Amino acid sequence: MLSVRHQLDNEILKIFVDGRIDSDSYLQFAELIKEPVEAGGYQKIVFDLAGLDYISSAGLRVFLNLCRKTSKYIPVEAVNLNETVRDIFELTGFDELITIDSDAVPESQA
Repeated sequence: MLSVRHQLDNEILKIFVDGRIDSDSYLQFAELIKEPVEAGGYQKIVFDLAGLDYISSAGLRVFLNLCRKTSKYIPVEAVNLNETVRDIFELTGFDELITIDSDAVPESQA
């Protein structure tokens, strides 16, 4: 099951993702991040992927579309990736599109 929540903190949009983003859930993921991303009011987007177990090519496509729309103006970062998800981002070259920073731990949503 996919769970996505977000918070705006000091002009940083933090998006927390738990579960799997695959062919069954990528449309849900895209829809869940659409509203906070389109709302604006932030200078950076940080995805906390500590709870993400797996991401498929369909899920990566959502990140690609996000980067195409925002990365010229708004930096996109992913933090707290587990080894499997990090490998997927690196093997597909997404670590060139999105800053990967395992050391930065955003505050969890209360």
